[in-house]
Amino acid sequence: MVSEYIKKLLKDKARLKKWKRITLALSCVVVFCVVYALTLPAITLEGKTICGMEEHTHTEECYQDDELVCDKEEHQHTEDCYEKEEEQPVEEENTQEDTTEPSDEAQAATEPEESKQDESNEEEQQQESTQVTSADFDLSAHPSNIKSITLSYKDSNGNWVNIDPNGNQIIPGNAKIKLNVDYFNINIDQLINTDEYSQCITYTIPDLLSNAQTVGIITQDSKEVGKLAVQNRVVSLKFKNEYLKQLQKKENSSLTGDFYVEGDVNLSKLYPDGQVTVTTGDKTYNLNFGPDVFAQYGDLKIEKTLLNNSKVISVNGGDYLSYAIKVTTGNVGCPDVKVVDTFTRNQDLVTYVGVTTSKKDLVGNPYNQEPYETIENGKQHGSVYLGTTSSDATPIPEENTKKDNETGSLVWAIGDMSPNEKRTLTYFVKLKENEPLNKKGAISNNANVYSKTYPRHSSNAPFNPIVSYGMNKKQEGSTIRNEDGSYTINYKLDFTLNSNSNYPLKDFEIMDYLDYSEDHYVDEKIRGYVSYNKDSFKVSVQKPNETEKELEKTEYKLAWAKGDTNYKTEWNDEIDGNPTRFKITGSNKSPITVDPGDSYYVTYSVTVQPEALAKMKSNSVQISNRYLVNASNAKHEYRGWDFLDRVARDLNVGEYKWDEKKVEEPIAASQEIKMSGDVYDSSFKSDTTDKFTVPAGSYPYVVTVNDTKGVWDATEVKMTDTLSPKNMEYVGYAKVEAFEYNKDSNKYSLAGTKWVKIDRLNTFALSPKQIGWDKKDYKYVFTYYAKPVNLENYSKTQVTNTFELIGEVKKGDVSIDISNIKSSKTVEFSGSYNMNVRKSSWYYQEPEPNAQTWKNGALYWVIEVSGTSIKEDTVFKDSVVKNSDKEEDKLSYLHDDSLVGIYKGTSIDNFKTINDLKNSENFTDVSGSFGELKFTGTNGNYDSLEIPVKNKISLNENEKVFMIVKSEPSVRPTNYRDAFNFSNKVSTKDDGINFMDRSTATKTLYCGGDILKELGQTFQYNKESSEIKTIVADKDVNIPAGSESRIYKDGLNDTGSGIYASWVFKLNLDGDLSGSYRVLENIPDGMQLAYMRIKWIGAEQKKRGPIVSKAIGNLNGWTEKSTTANDDDNESRKTIYYVKGNQALIELGDFYSGKVNDLYSVDVQVVCKVTDSNVLLGNKEKEFMNTVVLQTRDGNDITSASSPVKMEISNLDKSYIPVTENNKNTNKVNFTINTNQLGQQLPNNEGSKLKLIDKLSDTLILDTSSIKAVKTGTEEVVDINASLGEDNTLEIELPNNIPITITYTATVNAAPGQTIGFSNEAYWKNYSSSGQKVEEKTYSYEAGGTVSGAQNPVLKITKKDKKHLNKLLEDATFKMVECEMNKGNIQETNTSWQGKTDKNGNLELGTGTKLMQYNTIYKVTEEEAPKGYVDEKYSCYIMVVKDDGTEKYNTYKDHKEWYSNVKIQYQSTYELTVTNHKGEITVEKKFLNVAGHDSNPVSGTYKFGLYKDKDAVNKPIQTIEITYKTGDLNANSEKFEDLNLNETYYVYELDDQNNPIKDSGVHVINRLEYITSYSTNNAVQNGATVTVTNQSRVKQLPSTGSYGTLIYRISGAVLVLASLIVLTNINKKNPLNYKSKNRRKK
Repeated sequence: MVSEYIKKLLKDKARLKKWKRITLALSCVVVFCVVYALTLPAITLEGKTICGMEEHTHTEECYQDDELVCDKEEHQHTEDCYEKEEEQPVEEENTQEDTTEPSDEAQAATEPEESKQDESNEEEQQQESTQVTSADFDLSAHPSNIKSITLSYKDSNGNWVNIDPNGNQIIPGNAKIKLNVDYFNINIDQLINTDEYSQCITYTIPDLLSNAQTVGIITQDSKEVGKLAVQNRVVSLKFKNEYLKQLQKKENSSLTGDFYVEGDVNLSKLYPDGQVTVTTGDKTYNLNFGPDVFAQYGDLKIEKTLLNNSKVISVNGGDYLSYAIKVTTGNVGCPDVKVVDTFTRNQDLVTYVGVTTSKKDLVGNPYNQEPYETIENGKQHGSVYLGTTSSDATPIPEENTKKDNETGSLVWAIGDMSPNEKRTLTYFVKLKENEPLNKKGAISNNANVYSKTYPRHSSNAPFNPIVSYGMNKKQEGSTIRNEDGSYTINYKLDFTLNSNSNYPLKDFEIMDYLDYSEDHYVDEKIRGYVSYNKDSFKVSVQKPNETEKELEKTEYKLAWAKGDTNYKTEWNDEIDGNPTRFKITGSNKSPITVDPGDSYYVTYSVTVQPEALAKMKSNSVQISNRYLVNASNAKHEYRGWDFLDRVARDLNVGEYKWDEKKVEEPIAASQEIKMSGDVYDSSFKSDTTDKFTVPAGSYPYVVTVNDTKGVWDATEVKMTDTLSPKNMEYVGYAKVEAFEYNKDSNKYSLAGTKWVKIDRLNTFALSPKQIGWDKKDYKYVFTYYAKPVNLENYSKTQVTNTFELIGEVKKGDVSIDISNIKSSKTVEFSGSYNMNVRKSSWYYQEPEPNAQTWKNGALYWVIEVSGTSIKEDTVFKDSVVKNSDKEEDKLSYLHDDSLVGIYKGTSIDNFKTINDLKNSENFTDVSGSFGELKFTGTNGNYDSLEIPVKNKISLNENEKVFMIVKSEPSVRPTNYRDAFNFSNKVSTKDDGINFMDRSTATKTLYCGGDILKELGQTFQYNKESSEIKTIVADKDVNIPAGSESRIYKDGLNDTGSGIYASWVFKLNLDGDLSGSYRVLENIPDGMQLAYMRIKWIGAEQKKRGPIVSKAIGNLNGWTEKSTTANDDDNESRKTIYYVKGNQALIELGDFYSGKVNDLYSVDVQVVCKVTDSNVLLGNKEKEFMNTVVLQTRDGNDITSASSPVKMEISNLDKSYIPVTENNKNTNKVNFTINTNQLGQQLPNNEGSKLKLIDKLSDTLILDTSSIKAVKTGTEEVVDINASLGEDNTLEIELPNNIPITITYTATVNAAPGQTIGFSNEAYWKNYSSSGQKVEEKTYSYEAGGTVSGAQNPVLKITKKDKKHLNKLLEDATFKMVECEMNKGNIQETNTSWQGKTDKNGNLELGTGTKLMQYNTIYKVTEEEAPKGYVDEKYSCYIMVVKDDGTEKYNTYKDHKEWYSNVKIQYQSTYELTVTNHKGEITVEKKFLNVAGHDSNPVSGTYKFGLYKDKDAVNKPIQTIEITYKTGDLNANSEKFEDLNLNETYYVYELDDQNNPIKDSGVHVINRLEYITSYSTNNAVQNGATVTVTNQSRVKQLPSTGSYGTLIYRISGAVLVLASLIVLTNINKKNPLNYKSKNRRKK
C-alpha cells in the first residue's frame, strides 16, 4: 500500500515538472509576441505621414453612458498615409482563401499596377477610391458574403414551405413568396459614417416578387440596432453607427446576419406554361406555377350593380330591374372567361328579358329591355344564353338546359381577355305581377366569374323591396247639425307613397268600412241611420313637385257594398239598402298606380240620422269606421292581412239629454213655494192649492227630460221617480215645465208650467199627456223636494232617487221605444238615533317563533262605539282595505279568530296589549249580546267580518263598547326604512238596508322604527392631498355636492389615509320614542373608529328642540371624545361620545313622540377605517358587520340594528406594456406595480417594512438592473431591497407608508416569430398566495432581420447579492463545460472556460480561442463563492437556440423533452444572473402541552431576537416574527439573514414586553404563560437551526433535599474527559499519521 502511494507521488512530481516546462515555453512565446506588437507602431512612426490626421482609436474613456463624448475623429494610418518609395510590382500567388470578402477600398489599395500612371491618373484613382468607400455595400454583387439564400411560399394552412430549386413542385400563384438571405463577414469599417445610421447593405430582389414588404427593424438579441426598408425591388439595411462602433471596441470587424422579404407572385413574369427561372445571388430557381396559373390566379375582378338607383323601372305596364356586370383583368390576361349570373332568393319573382336558351351574340347599343355589352375598341362582343340553374355540380350550365319551371342562370360567354381589359353587360329582369314584393324580402342574386372552369370571384346586388308610406283619416271641420236634426261629418283620407320606396304600388285600392268586423265599427242597430253621401266624393292626386289635381269621375271607379264584398258602382238605396262600405279603384282600362312620391286624397261626408240616438237610448252615438288601402304587389309586412294597411277614426255625434237628474244640498231653512199655472192632485185632477211649505233639511231635485232640440215628441212617455229605501218622502208638489226649441235662435223658451201633488209619497209617475200636453216635441224640467223621515230608526243612512223613462218617442211617423233610460242620485244623512263609531289602530304584535298561524304577526284594531245605546239588529262590518295602488300600501287579512273580544268600559288608552285589558276589572265582556259572525272573502283569509247585535246594549255616560279585531299583514317590512301602510274600516247597518262607512284607521309598520343602521358610503382618503374619493356612493343620490361632502374631513386626521366605511344609525323613525336613550356602537373587528357626529335632525323635532348628545357620568374605562361639525343642514353641532376598545357609547335626547314618519328622528354618522390585514394586504373580501344597540338611560338593552358592508381592497395594481419599435413588439416588456397608493400605514407582521412577492413565469427573464422604485407621481427615488429566488420569484422589501411605483423590464424568452405566453403575479408576503396578475397567452414579436458582430454566442454572467439585487459581487469563480446530447443523456466534453466576476459582477465566457456554439449544451458551475457569501454549489445547464438547420438544432426541435433540465435562451448573448446570500440562522417554533408532549401550534405572532452578546444586554441586531393562524398544524420557521459566516450569534424568544427570555422560568408570550426552551445553547453560526419550544405552564415540583441527578451529570462529564485524553494519546503514537503530516509539510 505504501509503495503504491510512493509511485503515485513520483508520477505527480514528474507531471508537475512537465507542466512547468510547457508554461515556460509559452511564456517566452507571449513575451516575443508582445514585444513585436509594441515595436510596430514605432516602426510606423518613422515614416512621414501625409494624411494630416492624428491617429486615434476610441476607448472606454471616449464614451459616457454609451454616448460618444470624444471630439477626436477615429483614424488609423494606412499605407496611403505615408510617403511612398518606388516599388516594383510584385505578383504574389494567393495560396490561402480569405474568409472575409475584402472591401472595395482594400481591393483598390492592394491591386497591382499594370502600367505606369501619371499624377492625374493617381488623383483620379484616389477619388474613385474615396467614392467606393462612401458607397453602399451591394450584397447582390458579392455572393461570397452570402451564406445561404432560401425561397419559400406560404401554403393554405399558413405554413412556410421551402421551394425546390428544380421545379419539382407546383406553387400556387396566389401564395406569398418569402426570400431569406443569410450573410456573413461584411466589413464593419466600410459601413461606418458620421451620421446616426451607417451606409446601407443593399440587395436586389427578383422581379418575380411584387408588393415586397418586410418588418422594418434589425435586431441583435431582440434589441433594435438598425432599420430595414424595401423600395424599387431593393432591400436596404442600415445600422446604427453607435452599434457598429461598440462592435469595433469588442474587436469584431465583420457583420453576420440575415433578413427576409415577403411579396406576391408577379404573374406577368411567368411564361405561358406557368414556369420561370429566377436567379438571386448565386442561386438559381426553376419555379413551376402550373399550366393554368393565369386562369387560376390572374387578376380577374367582377362587380355587379343594380341600376336606376336600385329602383324598379316601370315601362309599358311592366316592372323591371336593370343590372350591370363589369369584368376587369389586371396586368395579365385570363383565358376563356365566363360569367354565370343566378338569382339565389325569390328567383320565382323575376324573369330574364331578351335572353333565350340558345347563344345570342350581344350588341353594343341598348334597345328596349334587351341585354347589351360595352367593350373596348377592337374587341369582339361576347354572347349570352340561359342555362339550368347553376349548382355545385354544374357551376357553368350549358345551352338548352334550362327547365320550364325554373328561372335558370344567365351565362355571359366573353372568351379570352387581354391584360387590363374591361367589359360591361347590362341586362333586365321583369318582376312577377300580383306578388306582394314587400312581404317576400330581398331578391338576391350572385354573379360568378370563371376563367376556364376555375371560379375566381363573385359579386351580388340584391334588391330589397321597400314600401314606405303614410296614411291618415281625419275629420275636416266640426260635425254639422242639420235642420232636420241629423248630423253631417266631413272626412278626408290621404295616402302618400314615400320617395324612398323603390317600386310602385299596382292596382291601388282605397276602401272605407262602417261595418268592419273588428273593434272599430258602427253599432249594427243604427247602421240604417248612418249613410255615405254619394255626391260628396272627390278624388285627387299630387305628383312630386306638382300641385294637387282633382281626378275626373271617369279616371276612377267608386263602388258600394253592404256587409259583403259584392261591390257595385250602380247602387239603389231603396232596393239595395243603405251601403256600409265603399271602394275606389282605377278605371277598367287604367288601374291606379302609385309611384314613389305620389299622394292620393279622398274627401266625402257621412250623415247620421236622429233615429240613431233614440235607437241607442243615448245622449250621443259613436261613429267608428275603418279606412283601408290595398295593392296587388304589396301587403301588410307583419300581419296576415289581405291588404296593405288600415286606419280607424272614432267620433261621437249628438248632444241629447234624455234624462238628467241633479240634486242640491239640503235647504237650511223652511221655504214657502207659491204655485201659478195648472195644479193637479196626485190623481191628475185639478187642485186649487196655490202654495206649500218645504221644511228645513229637504233636498231639492231637478230632472231634465227629452232635451233633443225639438226633434222628438215624448208626451206619451211615462216618467217615473222613486225614492229607495223609504227613509225619504216627497214634499208638496212637483213642478213640471215645458220648453219649446227655436231652430233659428237655437234656444229654448218656456211653453208652460204645471204642478202635480206628490206630498208624503215615495214614488210618482206621469206622462206629459196626462197633464195636458199632447204631440209636442217639448223639453221637460221637473223640480221637486224630498225630506228624510224615520230618523229615530237609524243613526246614518243613504237614499237613492231614480228617474226612469218608459215608452216611445215620436218623430213624424217614426216611433222608437226608449224605455229603461234612467238617471239616479244618492244622498247620505244622519238620523236622530245617537250611536258614534270610531276605528283606531292599537298595536302590532310580532309573530311567535315557529308559528304555524299568524306567521306575519297581528295588527290589533279597536272599534269604539259610544252614544246612548246600540240597537238590536245593528250590524257592524269590519273590512280590510288598501288605500291606493302605491307600493307602500298593503293589505292585511282577517281570520276565523280575528274577533279578539267585545268589552264595555270607559277607555283603553292606558293599556298596551289585549292581555292588559283582559286583566283589568274595569271592563265587562259583552260579547254575549252579539250574534253569529259572518265572513266574506277567501276561505281562511277574509276581507270583511260582520258582527250582528243580538240584544240592545244601553250605554251610560262615558261608557263605550270596544270591539277588538286583529288582522294579519300580508307582508312584513324587512328592509330598513320600509314603511308599509295597512288600513281597516268599520261600517254599520242600523236601518236594516244599507251599510254606511263610519271610520277608517291606518297602521304603519316600520323596519327599524326605533333604531336602524344603514351603510352610507365607502370611500378612500388621502391625507397628503386631503382628497376623498368615493368607492360606493351614498344611497342619497340628491346630494348637490356629491357623496364626499357628507364626510367630515377633520375627523379623519387621527386615523389618516386609508379606506373607510361610513354608517348612519337613525333613531325614532316612526316617531314613537320619548325622552333620552343610549346607543352602544360595536365597531367591527378589523376596523378602527374615526369619529361619530350628529348628522341630521328631523324638521318637527327641531321645532320641539334639537336632539343633543349628553354627558354620561360614572363610566369606568371609557374615554370621552367629541366632534364639532356642521350637520346636513349646515348647522354646527357638538357631539359627545365615549370610546372603550372597539365600542362607542352615546346618549341622545330629548325625543318627542310625534308618531310621524321620519320627522322626529335623528341621524348619527359613524365613520370607521379598515385595518384588517387580510383585506388590506391579503386581497380578500370580508363582510364587516356594524351593530348598534338601543338602550335605556340605565343601560338596559331595548333593541338592536345591524348593517353589513363587503369590502375587497387591493393595495396593488399591476400592468405591463410591450416595448415597441416602429409599432412592433420586441421581446422586452416593461412591468409596473403601483403599491399603497394612499400612502397609508398598512397593518404588517413584518415590522416597519412591507414585503412584496412578484412571481414571474419561467418564460420571463428579469433584468435585475432595471428594478426602480419612485414615490408615485414624482421622480423621488424610494429605497427598496429586492431579492430573486430560484423559482423566478422576486421579493421586494419596501417602506410601509409611502405610495410607491415599481418598474422593471423583463425579456420574453422566445425566438422572433414564436408565439409564447407569459404571466406574473404580485401579492403581499405572508398575507396571500395570489394577487394582481397580468397574463399574455399569445405574445410574439418579429424582426425583419437579425445581426451579430460574431458568429458565435457568448455567456454573460452577472453575480449579485441574493437579498440585495442592487449589490454586485466580484471574485466569484465560474466554470463552463461544453456538453453533448446523447439520446437524452447530457455528457460533458473536455472543452471548458473559467473566470472570475469583475468589480461590476460581470463575467463573459465562451470567447477567445475556444468559442461557444449555437444549439450546444453547456454546464455552468460556480466554483468559488465571493468572500463572505455562502457557497451554494450553483450549477445549471444552458443553451442558446438558433434555427440554423444544423443537426443539433433538428435534434432539439424533434426531442425537446430531452432538454427539460436545460435553460434555453434565444439571444446570442446568454444572460445568466447568479445570486449568493450571506449567513443565515433558522428559527423553528414548536409547542408542548402541560404533560410535555407535542401539541398543535397556538395561533398568534411570536417574536425572536438575534444578539451578538450571550447576555443580550444590548438591543437585538435583528428581529423576526413567526405567525400561526387558526388551524395551522405544522411547525413554521423564519430566518435571520445577512449574517457574517464565521461569527457566533445568540437567539432568544421575546416576551410580550420585548425582553429576551434567557431562563427556563415562566414568561408571558401572546398573553399566555409558557416555559421556553431552546434546542441549542443559543450560541449558533451560519446554517444553524434553533428550535424554540413553548410548553404550557405547569406548577413547579417541590425540592426534596437530595442531590438528585447532579451526581449523574458529574459522572458523565468525567467519563467524556477521560475518553478525550485517551484518544489524543493514541493519535500522537500513530507513526502513519506522523509521516502523513510530514509529507504535507514538504
